[in-house]
Parts: sequence; C-alpha cells; structure tokens
Amino acid sequence: MDATDNNDNGVAETAAAETQQSVGQLLQAARLVRGLGVEDVARHLRLSVRQVTALEEDDYAKLSGGTFLRGFVRNYAKLVQLDATPLLLLLQQVLPPAHQVIAPRTEGIPFPSDQKSVGRSLIIAGVVVVALLFLIYEIYQGNETVPQPAVQVATKAEAENELAVAQAQSELSPTTLSDADPAPPAQEIAPIQQRNNSPLPQPQVVAVATAPDLVNKGEGVLRFAFAQESWVEVNDGAGRMIFSQLNPAGSEQVIRGKMPLSVVIGNAANVKLVYNNKPVNLAPHTNTNGGVARLSLE
Repeated sequence: MDATDNNDNGVAETAAAETQQSVGQLLQAARLVRGLGVEDVARHLRLSVRQVTALEEDDYAKLSGGTFLRGFVRNYAKLVQLDATPLLLLLQQVLPPAHQVIAPRTEGIPFPSDQKSVGRSLIIAGVVVVALLFLIYEIYQGNETVPQPAVQVATKAEAENELAVAQAQSELSPTTLSDADPAPPAQEIAPIQQRNNSPLPQPQVVAVATAPDLVNKGEGVLRFAFAQESWVEVNDGAGRMIFSQLNPAGSEQVIRGKMPLSVVIGNAANVKLVYNNKPVNLAPHTNTNGGVARLSLE
C-alpha cells in the first residue's frame, strides 16, 4: 500500500507541475523532446523565428491575438504531438478578456430618408429624356423640310416644259401656217404613227419655222422625240439639273435652259433631237456599249 500511495503521489505531483507550466513552456519542452530547433518549427509552421520564440516565452503582445494565436498553438501542438485542447484551455485562462464591442442603439434615432434624393434624381432624368426627345423631333422635322432634289428637278422641268410650249404656241408666226391646214401650231415634231400593227418607223423630225425671237438670248431650246423608252438628263450652263426623267415610247419633250446645255441620253439610237430648230446627229456622241449619248450644246 505504501508503494501504491507513493506512485499516486508522484503522478499527482507531476500533473501539478505540468499544470503550473505555461503554454509556451509545454510547447518548448515537447519541441526539445522531439529534437527540433526553433528554426525547424518556424519552417514547418511557416512562421518567423521571432514568432516561435515569442510563443514559447508567452510574450503574446508580439503575436496576433484571438483566433490567430489559438491557431499558432494548435498547429504547434500538432507538430510536437501534443493534445491541443488542454493548451487552448490554459491559453484562454491567461489571455486578457476580449474587448466587447457594443453597437450603438439606433432605435428612435431619425435618419434622413433617401426618398427626396431619389425623387430629385428621377425628376432630373425625366427632364433629360424630354430634352433628348425634343432634340430628336427637331432633327427629324429638319430632315423632312429638306427638299428632295429629284422631285424639285422634275417639278421645275415640267413647269418649264409647259411654259415653253405655251410660249411657242403664242409666238409662232401666223404666216408659217396655212389656213387650210388645221394642224395645231404647237406641233413641232411629226408624230410617230403605227399602221396595221407594223413595227414603229424611225421618227421623222421636221423643223417648224418659228419667229426669230422664239429663242431668247443665251437660251437654248431642246426638242426630243422618243421612238423607244429613253432616259434624258439636262443640266444648264450654271450646272443645275433642269430635267431628269424616263420618257415613254412615242412621247416628246421641249426643254429650255441657259446655254451651254449638257445632255445625257439613254437609248440614243431611238431618240431624235432638235436644238434651236437644227437637227443634232447623236451618233458621234453615242458610245458603243450602252447606247448612251453625252454632248454639250452651245
């Protein structure tokens, strides 16, 4: 019984001695038993030698507190094959209590609402959208008011054609027409006739005698007769397009403009042209590929 009591007392004294040791001392003792140096522990735990030394000396001020310090102790204990639970309990006893962060009370404290700023932002955005819509509308209206050149040219050419025909009718000399011939005085080019469903003959252009003042100074008169469908474009001496139109077969056109007149005629082989009562031969001005004649008349 005495031997047993002595053994029990020795174990109790050893346990008491262990409990009196600090966390750093226990870790250091286990490291020495394993034959490891401070550098070995630092390399395995990926810490600096200074951190391992501070941990063994229980100098916690040089180490990160809280969770990081507990992690260091746990990893160190695992490396030297110690149970980390008693060490962590001992560490909790020696560490100073953590400072409690008390959240300030927010109940009953009025804070400015963001509704006013949101409403102001919506108003500004609405004003910007309305301004953009107004700008787009003004641009669209401006584009609509821009005259289309093709439409203006066609309208102007038609008006000039009607004016030229009316002026030619009023200025024809009565002595050039026979009283017995009821042909209308505005007829300047013989009409194209088709008999018995035979092919249309080439138009015969007949120059009609007119008064000398029918052609104004600096102005030219073009008379077209179309045996087949043809496109004609005419620019005056100022470079303005005064006529541009696709003319059907069997039709005629009378065009006036300031000289020189630049003329482009499609399907020129089936078009007869009289300029200031003088027939114009289009063959020298017609290309061989597309049958388009380009010429300038002084």
